[in-house]
Amino acid sequence: MKTSHGWMWMGVVLLSLVVGVCSVRAANAEPVAVTVGKMEQVNVAFPIQGFRVADPTVAKVETSGPQQLRIMGVKAGATDLQVTGDGNVSALYTITVVENINAVLSAVKRDLDSVPEVDISINLGRVVIKGEISSIEHWKYLQKVIPLYKDQVANLATFQPTPEVMLALKKAFEKAGLTVQDEKEASSPAPGTVAVKFSGNNIFVSGNLYSQKDKDRVVQIVEAQNWLTTKPAKEGAEDPRVRALLDLTVVPTMLEMDVMFVGVSNQEEKRIGANLLKAGLLILDSTSAAFQGKFGDKDPSGLTGSYTINSGMQGALKFFAGSGPGRFQNAGHLTFKNDSPEWRLFKSGGTLKVRIVSRDSVGLSDIDYGLIMKVKGGLVDSKTVAVDLNLSLSYPVPVGSDYDLKENKVETTINCPLGQTMVLGGMKSLIEQSSNEGAPFLRSVPVLSFFFSEKNKMQQDSKVLILVSPQIVGATTPSAPVSEETAPALKESSTPVDQLQKEKRGRRFFFF
Repeated sequence: MKTSHGWMWMGVVLLSLVVGVCSVRAANAEPVAVTVGKMEQVNVAFPIQGFRVADPTVAKVETSGPQQLRIMGVKAGATDLQVTGDGNVSALYTITVVENINAVLSAVKRDLDSVPEVDISINLGRVVIKGEISSIEHWKYLQKVIPLYKDQVANLATFQPTPEVMLALKKAFEKAGLTVQDEKEASSPAPGTVAVKFSGNNIFVSGNLYSQKDKDRVVQIVEAQNWLTTKPAKEGAEDPRVRALLDLTVVPTMLEMDVMFVGVSNQEEKRIGANLLKAGLLILDSTSAAFQGKFGDKDPSGLTGSYTINSGMQGALKFFAGSGPGRFQNAGHLTFKNDSPEWRLFKSGGTLKVRIVSRDSVGLSDIDYGLIMKVKGGLVDSKTVAVDLNLSLSYPVPVGSDYDLKENKVETTINCPLGQTMVLGGMKSLIEQSSNEGAPFLRSVPVLSFFFSEKNKMQQDSKVLILVSPQIVGATTPSAPVSEETAPALKESSTPVDQLQKEKRGRRFFFF
């Protein structure tokens, strides 16, 4: 029994030694490379007594001499070959079978025949693809072909979009109201500007934008391009599209708005409309279509409703002054944060002391009345602002020995280009409703006192217009270029009214 156990332990030790020797030899296996359909001759250091191929479907082996083997590549892959000789001598080989490189070259050339921009050749035993592709469809097709050859092909081709493709992308941004930075400028984009650059098969889109709406618009435009993607490629998945890397920041922005009230007669308003048309400063486009007025049927120069003037507040007031009316009242200058949900308030009026009687006490309470204007809103894009405007006119009306506080309101939303002036109608009805009962109190409202004073009381054919001009705080938004027709009008409108009246007697006045 002991003897049996002794032989068993000896067998285990011998098996371990054999495995150890084989492991050492496997680690020191001699590599042999052969192409599919080709043969390689291998010289062995001892007379061959036998051999064994691990995977005969990869390589076929046969003896061609006492110490020589002939190896033929059957299919691409790898396998081991063990050769034995007299006296337990053996050798180990690792056979790697690769595709016929010339056959691979021919296949790749055939598959990429429709992509003339690339050059295909053999370098260091591999098929190499070089070239610069500018066609989006060709680039997509190349990305589909490359994975078919895996490690047999080295792809060094790059994508370079044509100037037309980049121009189309930039025009899409500009059409959305965004400013695109000139490619020659190396500095970071100015506020409200987008920079588009191409490098290393990637499109870099960066920008400092005025609103979240602008940022969302940039992302939408990029994602709408069928050759771009903003998403990283998933592991194991090939995406033939060009990667778009976005670096977009919303700049905290403050807005400011000048507000002016102007009292005009119907005749004066018609002259203003005619002068604006002559000067080319009247804007009737999609930006203000929801709020603009229309030309009257009887007099095409008369305007009703609201409209936009292609000029800031100062330029607009010069035109109004040159057209005749001189009843201007400055409502104020409001500053508010872009897209803030809070209202910014302007108030002009007075306070009425009202006696409050309760069961236990009698006291006085302050009740405010007058003109209250509230605004809030934000940028639609880098050139246009949407503002909610709320105007209310409150006044106390005697009711016996007490007072009743009444209020009339005008609420609207305006879309106005930055640096231009929106002229709003609608105040006339508000004031007429208030003036019958509240005129004595309205005379104490600074903004409206001029219109309601006994000396300058407005006639029934008059109206009050509201002029609003939004702007980004600290920014200067230039108006549209002055045309040859507009230039004389601007020059003449800046002349004092008294001087214009004197010149009117000696020549035909421009505004009539």
